[in-house]
Amino acid sequence: MTFDQCIRVALTYIGDAQLKRYYDLNGIDDMLDVENSRKIGVLVECCDIIVNQIACEFCHLTTAETLTATAKMILSESLSEDAVEILSVKRAGKEVPFRVSGNAIKLPDDGEYEITYTYAPKRITRADTVLPFFGSSVTPRVIGIGMAAEYMMINGFNDEALALDDLFTRAMKKIEDAPENSRMPQRRWE
Repeated sequence: MTFDQCIRVALTYIGDAQLKRYYDLNGIDDMLDVENSRKIGVLVECCDIIVNQIACEFCHLTTAETLTATAKMILSESLSEDAVEILSVKRAGKEVPFRVSGNAIKLPDDGEYEITYTYAPKRITRADTVLPFFGSSVTPRVIGIGMAAEYMMINGFNDEALALDDLFTRAMKKIEDAPENSRMPQRRWE
């Protein structure tokens, strides 16, 4: 899914035919029409807000990678993504104790470790920016509705914004409650 797909949905819900025509002709890179390019810039920010909201509240983006510790630490900048939370650290398949301190993960020894962590999505810079994969349920329509809600709120169309935000929240709740996204409670032994 790309930003372009999501902004086209958002423009449909916003209902600004002139802005939609402008985007169809110029994308996000044209700066000739100051007012319309400002509006497109606001939509880019709205997309960043919605993608981050989904990543933080509904569908955490998680990855794992193997890195080498030197001086008993791995610097956060060594991670390929912007880490939000370190979930686990393993060495030879076994979890090891770790401590996050400043911009480093402190470890018991030097060597290779598998770091599993949640991360924040990257900012949108181009129309062909590929958005993070949250699963097949989070479609361009869902993100576009969220973008439209944010855009309408920023521009003072509060009633429309509330209606769109309700639609977005219900869609995300439905995704969150879907059987493939539910977890079975841990068994208890008595």
